[in-house]
Amino acid sequence: MYRHPEQEAPLKLLGATPVRGDLQSLDEQALADLIAGSDVLVFSAAQAEKA
Repeated sequence: MYRHPEQEAPLKLLGATPVRGDLQSLDEQALADLIAGSDVLVFSAAQAEKA
């Protein structure tokens, strides 16, 4: 899953089938619907503190 449009192409180059979404705005059912049928889900988000 990616949030910003420019993040899609690099994921495709890795052989992934990316879907667009934002964990901060999805409820549980919306997330379940978004990832339904997926074999693998990789969570690699990081949070940076604002200065």
